[in-house]
Amino acid sequence: MTALDEALEQLDALVSRNGGSGCFFVLMPEYRPDLSKLFAHRLGLRMFDYRAIVMASYGADANRIPLHDLTDRLQQETVDEGILAHNVEALLATKTEPERQRWLSEVMSAAWSNPMLIPLTLFTRDAPAESGRVLDLREVTFEDQGLISRLLH
Repeated sequence: MTALDEALEQLDALVSRNGGSGCFFVLMPEYRPDLSKLFAHRLGLRMFDYRAIVMASYGADANRIPLHDLTDRLQQETVDEGILAHNVEALLATKTEPERQRWLSEVMSAAWSNPMLIPLTLFTRDAPAESGRVLDLREVTFEDQGLISRLLH
């Protein structure tokens, strides 16, 4: 069994243990959009790239987006289906550590009508690990992402 197969099984188990809904964090060893897409596919989640869909239209002013706007948008996106909220860290990077930690705890404990998976690479230490909704893959060595995959993702 490969590291990816084991990670996918752990992800399935995590979501199942928690009733199949709510917010989940996956702590990643590196930025890997290809793995995020595989996680989304495995769980039947729609990929939602916050940076591309929301932040890009703000340009240089994207850092002014308040975190409650991020929460509101994610709530809207999860009304009818589950999502993998990709590139959320792009906005989190513009906030202070206490703001990030507060947001991560709030979003974890909020009521979500469908599952939402948020991969974290930069701010893994800020994730509320005690929640039982965090999959820590930081020490996992995944197969290298090939050149074609890097160009496509």
